[in-house]
Amino acid sequence: YVLMSVAKCFTDFHIDMGGSSVWYHLLKGKKVFWLIPPTESHLRLYEEWILSGRQNECFFADLCSSNDCQMIILEPGWTFFLPSGWIHGVYTMEDSLVFGGNFLHSFKIPMQIQVWTIERKVRVPDRFRYPYFIESMWYVIQRYVHCLTGITHIADDW
Repeated sequence: YVLMSVAKCFTDFHIDMGGSSVWYHLLKGKKVFWLIPPTESHLRLYEEWILSGRQNECFFADLCSSNDCQMIILEPGWTFFLPSGWIHGVYTMEDSLVFGGNFLHSFKIPMQIQVWTIERKVRVPDRFRYPYFIESMWYVIQRYVHCLTGITHIADDW
């Protein structure tokens, strides 16, 4: 995707759709990321924070230990990879232009499913969720079955 943002805008703490990983290339501008690892306790706190409806009253990082939230300032020309499930907030210091994308992979399937479950619990609307997530997981299962057994359940005419 291409993301243009004006200086002084803030994207509140969130987990990217479906627990997807993200690549993020900052072409122009400057951004601050606050990063919180997806531990069981942080994910539980995040879920409670979302369900509380108090996002305007409570900065999510304040709920975590001071050592748990790290900050990075992205400079023009930097490319940043955000792993599956990481909770993060973003502040735009200068007008910015970003190229990026979300992707699922086989290294963190349990985390992706856990985030998908959280999205269901907190009622994230479908339009903000990873498209065809369940269908994609069925193809992943099919791939593992094929690799382990040599058997495929997908029609050859596809």
